Order: sequence, then C-alpha cells, then structure tokens
Amino acid sequence: MTVRVNKSSFNIREKLSELERPIGLKGSELMRAETAQEARDFVSAGRKNLIINGDMRVAQRGTSAVSTNGQFPVDRWLLANTDGADIQIEQSTDVPVGEGFRNSLKWSVNSTSNTTGSQSIRQHTEVQNSKDLLGWGSSTGKYATLSFWVKGSHNGTITASVREGINASVSFINLTEVTTSWKKHSFTIPHTPNGNWSSNATSTGVTVIFAFDRHSTANGSTENKWVTSNWLNHSNQTEWITISGAEIYITGVQLEVGKNATEFEHRSYSEELALCQRYFFMLGNANNTSLPHASYYVNTLIAMSVQFPVTMRANPSIYIVDGTGYFGIYRNGGFDAFDTFIISRPQPNCATLDCSGNGASGTAGQSGPCAIANSAARLGFNAEL
Repeated sequence: MTVRVNKSSFNIREKLSELERPIGLKGSELMRAETAQEARDFVSAGRKNLIINGDMRVAQRGTSAVSTNGQFPVDRWLLANTDGADIQIEQSTDVPVGEGFRNSLKWSVNSTSNTTGSQSIRQHTEVQNSKDLLGWGSSTGKYATLSFWVKGSHNGTITASVREGINASVSFINLTEVTTSWKKHSFTIPHTPNGNWSSNATSTGVTVIFAFDRHSTANGSTENKWVTSNWLNHSNQTEWITISGAEIYITGVQLEVGKNATEFEHRSYSEELALCQRYFFMLGNANNTSLPHASYYVNTLIAMSVQFPVTMRANPSIYIVDGTGYFGIYRNGGFDAFDTFIISRPQPNCATLDCSGNGASGTAGQSGPCAIANSAARLGFNAEL
C-alpha cells in the first residue's frame, strides 16, 4: 500500500536565512558549552561568588583610612603591612563606569621605602564555603576562576593569588597588569590534590591575596600553576612601595566554580551585610547610639546581654574603643557613665558584656537601656579568620 504525505510549500532561502540570525555573545558561548556546568556558568544561574564583600561596600568599622598591619579597611578584607610602611588603605568611590559598583578599595603610598615584608590585602574564606565546595586537596576537585577589576596611578603589575589556608603549603600566583584605566582581569585555577587543608569546617579554607610589593622570601616566578610553596607574589612584579604617590584600586572580586569568569554577582546591601556580620558585628559606633538593656547585678557591676543578628563563625572576642565616660546606663531617672566593657560567656549567637568597677556605681537591681556617650567609642564583636 502506498502512503502519500503532502506538505505545504516553503521558501528554502528564508529557512536558510533563519539559521544566520544573531544569537548574541552569550548565546554563542552557551551553544559551545560542553557540559551542563559550563552552560550554568554562562547564564550565571544560582549563587556563585565565594568572596564576601567583593565590591567593597560594607565597612562596619568605618571608612577612615587605616595603615596598621591586621586592620580591616572594609569588611572581610585584611591589610598586611608587616614592615609598618607609610601607606594607607581606605574605601573609595572610584569605580568602573557602568558596571554597577559603588565602591572600591584604594591602597596608596604616603612616603616611599624599601620594604622586605608583605604589602597586600587578603580575604580568608571558611573551609565549608570554599575548600569543601571546590574539592581542593582531593583527586576529584573542580576548576575555579578568579576575576576582579583593577587600576593604578601608574602602569605596572601586581600579583593576584590563591592559596591553602593561612600558612600555605600550596599557592597559585598570577602576574596581573595594572594600567591607569579600570580593567577586568580573570584567570582559571585547576584543582590541586596537594596541601595541608584543614578538616575544620569553620577554619580557613581558600585565601585570596592581592600583593602590591615584592616580599623578600615569599615569592617566585612560576605563575598560573600550583606550587608547593608559600608564595605571596611574583618575583618580577612592580614594587609599588618605591613609587611616590602610587595608588592601586580594586573592586569586583569574584571567585567562582568553573572555567569561566561571569558577570559580578551583585547582592543586595542587606544580604552582603548579613554575610559580613558572621565575622564581625558592630553594635555601636557613634555618640548617643542606643545599646541593649542592662542592669546592676551588684552596686559596681553592670551586666548587658547581646543577641547577634546572625550566627557568628565562632565564639567572638570583644572589639572596643573605650575611655573615661565612654558608655552609660539610664536608670531610675538618671544616667550613670562608665568606662568600658569586658566580654563574658561568648557564644556564636549571643554574649554578655560586663562592666565591673571602671566607673560603674549604682544600686543593685536597677536597670535601663545603655548608650554610647562619646563619639570616639566603638563596640562590636570579632570572629574573623
């Protein structure tokens, strides 16, 4: 039996022309994806940035310039200035145009010197947020890509690197060009089966570092490859500390799983702040800032309980700038000024602050709200890595 199928006529030229319709840059990349993970990376699906505060917006400790080794100019970014060089680092509003950024981090030289220590900024991530996800330190790890925006007052180079933990046994460095215009850079990092990675979920996993000067010993010339050394910088990078008036700006730092650098993940300010508060929480930092309710346990001991807005990484220590009459308690129609607090019974979700003596003098059982009574006072909690 013969079966005949009829189909309406069509213009073959028109059909062929449809195959040439533009699908855009991302469409072309998506069509070339070889795996589901690559396709996901290209369309930027889901959460991806392992770096917190990569756009340098959150600065709970304040926006004034800092210069001391171990300080945080903005949340989560630690300054290394091990030689005490005359530099400063601060939050800036100089950003790439049209990329959605409000802030960058500015490192600058006040007076030149020849240092042998570390000049860098770095962020330590938790094992459970980075190393576990990437699988580094095993034979089944994943690729990662680090991307960022950078510019300088002069043309030169800096070193961008990732490494294991704080005292690294393995590191991966990239010599990065710096020009006087904003430029985005990225490089892909293969997994490494090596390294003394911690098994503690809340300890330091992957560390990201931007080095601005050549360390006297922690440097090497092998780049874009894992080495079993604690390298901070490339041996041929520019020594910015020797350039009068040198400035370097960085923003848009993103570390993500996969071989491709996708657009920066812009999170809401409230979400980014909450992520930062796991590591540092500023309770009060201005005159007349209200503090939680407290009471006189005895005549010379004031006790105040504090609940944290998010669970902190570990039992925190107190962060305080104190002095005579810097704090006070409203009670029984009056205001008693006192000098300081100490932390007791800290937990990841809460802590008790006590003032024993140090100006505390009242009647046991009386209570009321506390407040900051001096504009220089600061009170917070620190659980940084």
